[in-house]
Amino acid sequence: MNRFAATDSSFSLVGRSRLCQLFRMDTPSEIVLTSIDPSRNRARFYVLSIQPTLFGEHALMRQWGRIGTLGRCRLDLHATAEAARQAMNRLAAAKRRRGYE
Repeated sequence: MNRFAATDSSFSLVGRSRLCQLFRMDTPSEIVLTSIDPSRNRARFYVLSIQPTLFGEHALMRQWGRIGTLGRCRLDLHATAEAARQAMNRLAAAKRRRGYE
């Protein structure tokens, strides 16, 4: 087993930062995209999910990075779930145009 957390096998499929895991709640609205191209040494992931906040807003959680690493996390706050869902679909469409599946 590798002793480095960034390449530990527990993060091999979809790496997520520990900070994002602390704030994560169960939700049916999640999109997981990957972009794998061995000829270009490319193996990336992009995860979009909507999470409720403690203040009644909705956060669009964006997680991305190289598969096998912890990656990065960003939260975008939206006033309504519908606004967050529209932003999630817009970002997913942009990532699919760039080759993510």
